[in-house]
Amino acid sequence: ISPSGVRCSQTAHLEIDHVRPYAFGGSSRDKENLRCLCKLHNLFMARKYFPKHPALMKSFASRVSECAESHYFVGEPIGV
Repeated sequence: ISPSGVRCSQTAHLEIDHVRPYAFGGSSRDKENLRCLCKLHNLFMARKYFPKHPALMKSFASRVSECAESHYFVGEPIGV
């Protein structure tokens, strides 16, 4: 949620995101480690954890940046 109370308004194409990525030991069975994000915010979070992943850098780079700058979401990434 933004400081002004704005939240991403996407209600379709939601994906389950791991708060602590599976690749870093996050559980898919612990409901506290799972949340729903829109596709672009999920990709935005993936870019934070995997900034040099080729697929993330190429195919969705501009769309992810655009979405992330114009919307906010609940939850901050945890340190890895």
